[in-house]
Amino acid sequence: MKKKKKFFDDDWWKDLIVAVTATTISIILTFGTARLVERHQRNNDRRMTAMMVISNIESFARNMEDMEKRLARRDSIATWLITLGEEDIDLLPGDLLGDMLTDVMMLETIQYDKTAETIFSSNTDTWRNLGNYRFVENVGTCFSVMKWIESYWNGLVTEQIETFDRIIKTPDAFEGKNNIEKMLRDKAVRLKLMLLHNSREWFMNNTAEIRRINSENMQLFNISEQQVKAFTDARQYELQTEESSHRELFPRLELDSLSSIQPYRQLLDSLRQASRKH
Repeated sequence: MKKKKKFFDDDWWKDLIVAVTATTISIILTFGTARLVERHQRNNDRRMTAMMVISNIESFARNMEDMEKRLARRDSIATWLITLGEEDIDLLPGDLLGDMLTDVMMLETIQYDKTAETIFSSNTDTWRNLGNYRFVENVGTCFSVMKWIESYWNGLVTEQIETFDRIIKTPDAFEGKNNIEKMLRDKAVRLKLMLLHNSREWFMNNTAEIRRINSENMQLFNISEQQVKAFTDARQYELQTEESSHRELFPRLELDSLSSIQPYRQLLDSLRQASRKH
């Protein structure tokens, strides 16, 4: 008896099963790969966001270090100026004293790039997607400290300018033959000159604290100091031309902090000897 042929034979079912299995695997691989790519991109975005914020804080710390180095030289000059007696002020050339006093008194303000802070603070999705509360807390602390430093220091610079301006605007109210002599004999001016040393320590201590917090930020995202340095160097290089045109607004004495006053000491000694002979 002839066997009845099946409508769907065994080979058809095998082909169907293979096709369905292949399609299923293809779908799983497609969606799985897409999710892996998406996750990888999301991790890269988190890391880049963290890098930008860390670099922003690093740039501010560098600005503070640069300011402290400039204050080191000014501190040496200021310390020498306030030790001058009245007879020394009379002996030294007025233009020399004026140049030195101008170099010391014209302190720069300090600013930092608030772009990263604005993006980080205004968009809750940014810090929420980072998925690291400790990092968010550290960054918030750094931005708060940076904002306070900027406000406090710039306020001191304004006060210093006002201290000198009051002599320039009302010279008759102060003792001395000229404005330079009036300034060097004024108690308020001398106090401002003495405070330069404390300002150096203030910058050093605050820079150390910001770097300590930022070092923890790097560890939280497994970012090395070398990577932050390279990233920050690249960012600052782009701004180098623009910044260099504004960096030195006033003439500087091209001497380091240890030797700044040595030529002026020698000049004063020679002037004293000449004065005694007469």
